[in-house]
Amino acid sequence: METITGGVKPCCLGGFIEKGTPAGSEIKLGTFNCYVARANESGKPTENAVLLITDVFGWKLPNARFVADTYASEGLDCYIPDLHDEDSISPQVAEILTETPTTYYARFQSILSIISLIPQMIAWMPRHNVKATLPLLDAVLKELRETIGIKKLAAVGFCWGGKYSVLLGGGENPKVEAVGAIHPSMIDYPKEVQELKVPTTFHVSESDPFFKPSQVPEIEKILSERVSKSEVKMYPGTSHGFSLRGNMAEPNVKKARDDCHSSTIEFFKSGTPTGTEMKLGPIDCYVARAHHSGVSTESAVLLLSDVFGRSLDQKTNIILRKIAALLLKVSLIPKAVAWYPAHEVNPTFVNLDIVLKELWENFGVKKSAVVGFCWGGRLAPKVEVVAAINPSRIKYPKEIQDLMVPSAFHLSEHDLKFKPTQVPEIKKMFKEKVNDSEVTFYPGTSRGSALRGNLD
Repeated sequence: METITGGVKPCCLGGFIEKGTPAGSEIKLGTFNCYVARANESGKPTENAVLLITDVFGWKLPNARFVADTYASEGLDCYIPDLHDEDSISPQVAEILTETPTTYYARFQSILSIISLIPQMIAWMPRHNVKATLPLLDAVLKELRETIGIKKLAAVGFCWGGKYSVLLGGGENPKVEAVGAIHPSMIDYPKEVQELKVPTTFHVSESDPFFKPSQVPEIEKILSERVSKSEVKMYPGTSHGFSLRGNMAEPNVKKARDDCHSSTIEFFKSGTPTGTEMKLGPIDCYVARAHHSGVSTESAVLLLSDVFGRSLDQKTNIILRKIAALLLKVSLIPKAVAWYPAHEVNPTFVNLDIVLKELWENFGVKKSAVVGFCWGGRLAPKVEVVAAINPSRIKYPKEIQDLMVPSAFHLSEHDLKFKPTQVPEIKKMFKEKVNDSEVTFYPGTSRGSALRGNLD
């Protein structure tokens, strides 16, 4: 296995500089200059965010700022700190290396410019090596966590920065919750990839001096064995740097660039909830807003979880799967026996009445739907629409016959609470009672698959 520790290659310096005006702003992040693109129009920071670690051209590169704007447009604040301390390579270098001289004199000038860059790059790399850069990243992370209040942070690194996003997600105590490495350079491979501990997405080009197409299956195997979630994508017909400094006049490059950014954003959002925790009267609540501005919508959904509640995340789910075979039958039975009486219909409806009152009176919700999973599927309060996903503990058929609003039932094939033979019965009851209804049966699925199923 090859260890890739070489320095900056010529492909790290060439490229096309985008025109236009980024939508974000420059701020001070402690002592660091920083570009930030906000998801909220109000300017209020989001609790989930992305740290973008640039290539050698640094925080002022327009291309990097446009990428940050794209993240913000999808609901994720994005921060680009100046990790080079005003010592980034000038974007003019990329233009010099990319332009095609039209005369012998222009060609001669271009050659002289390239030669003059060699000493600059030889001196630049030692000033911005791991020993110099990691302390700066620690200081940035402290500001983001403690001053800004970010709770879940993903790091995405391009070229030079790709190595550092990988380092932040590895080791005994990872410093971020997710990692994106976009055509990364100078990674100590496979060691630093093997040390990753958090969900990771890798994007590499077909023509790249740092990674070969044949290494893609190796990286996929390494990540699948070490992190809870991973993806590795290789983009045919692209060269190193395509996602940040590629020629957007080439349709294949533009398509690869767009796909790279959209899939990375989706990866971060699927592994990192983008909503916020808040108080709904006296009750703790997680809310996911439709508008980046944070303004409440007049139509809303109340989600009633299963017994694991509002805080179940992917990591908890994986841990539960691993311990279930050993502990579930023994240690959880007494807890379950005690849990259900405390969360029966009467005490739960008291809390639901409080929640609905808050939504209607303080948040201006005019139309509300409730979707309940498992335990939550039984609870259908005073709302306009009901969806019950793998509902449990329903008094059948009485509580279904009592439904008077549009209702949707989603049932699994293997379910102790409902049998496949009951689907026609439920459809018949709905048809007689409500104006609009649907009952969907999913062959080959087990109870809880919609919320806690194995997506692999």
